[in-house]
Amino acid sequence: EFAICRIEPRNMRMCRITKQLRSTKDPGGGLHPFFLTKEIQEPTLIITRKDSGERHPLPHYAVIKEISYQDVAFTYDLGNKFFYRGASGSRNKIEILLRLILKLREIGFFIKSIPSLVKFKPDVIHVHGLVCILGGIFGKSVLGSRFVITLHGITEATLVQKFPVLRYLLTYSDKVICVSSAIQNSLLKFIAATKLAVIPGGVDLELFRNLNLPRKNQLVAVGYLKWQKGYSYLLEAIAALTKFSHYRLVIIGDGPERRQIEEQIERLHLTDRVDVLGLLSQQEIVEHLNESKLFIMSSLAEGLPKVLLEAMACGTPSVLTTACNAEGIIEGVGTAVEPGNSLALANAIEELLSDEERWNRLSKNCLEVAQGYGWETMAAKT
Repeated sequence: EFAICRIEPRNMRMCRITKQLRSTKDPGGGLHPFFLTKEIQEPTLIITRKDSGERHPLPHYAVIKEISYQDVAFTYDLGNKFFYRGASGSRNKIEILLRLILKLREIGFFIKSIPSLVKFKPDVIHVHGLVCILGGIFGKSVLGSRFVITLHGITEATLVQKFPVLRYLLTYSDKVICVSSAIQNSLLKFIAATKLAVIPGGVDLELFRNLNLPRKNQLVAVGYLKWQKGYSYLLEAIAALTKFSHYRLVIIGDGPERRQIEEQIERLHLTDRVDVLGLLSQQEIVEHLNESKLFIMSSLAEGLPKVLLEAMACGTPSVLTTACNAEGIIEGVGTAVEPGNSLALANAIEELLSDEERWNRLSKNCLEVAQGYGWETMAAKT
């Protein structure tokens, strides 16, 4: 399976280890390793979780090794308690401990990846997320590979802060790439500044672009339906909209919190104002971003969200929370409010919808700023 890589001598043999890689089942997941592989043209082995969807075409110099394993997600209550409020009570602590133990099953992913790593002998292993860190450590310690890890969210930085063993494991890395300065700043106490770099994710500027479609009375939210996204606060904000109660919200995505979200929509009597569309193709997402007046993100924890960049590339201003770590960007393309505050979110939405001149200015800025986040640029920095 590695023959193609061997017949073309190049400068460096790359390995990317990632839990997600772009596919028809999860078109918005795993874009980072996918586009870095396209732009960094070296013989590349990609080790990823097996996906039932159809993979998007990879360049001829890349091969893929898919490994089956079962992921374990935190629920909203447990995740919020563990990462932010602190677990209290024996029942909560035991449930969190059991879920952490279950997540140790992911070690099987690492064990199954060893034969491919040994056979390929990569010069550089680029690991995406803490869940894949053991592969990087193995490559560094046993194969003599350089080991780079990208941390994609503030949740991962919080784990590093909470668990000394993770801080120890990160000492094996040659470089830690953070997708936002907030992640970098949270790690400076534990990791030398010379080892840290800030390189955001990118956006596919050929796909995400301004289609000049008529804007509907519509708001759009895009993302995995998990507790970190704070959808409960977004729904409360929609219920609180008064002047713009005729606007609809479309939520694009799927995940473990979908049932809770749909139940809350019914409780708040929002069934005629909110649609949960599930997973859509990238082209369909482009159309919704172009048709919507605002992109909304109510997250409690993020890195720098790629979907913000995608919304910008479509000329769609945003209302975010400060947990999205978009400082330095959001001022020119939208507005940010504190996380977990549905009233502040509602007020920010109404302010932007009320000021057409400001909306036009922000929309123009979005298109200009997005040009600096193409994947070619981000790959060159990487």
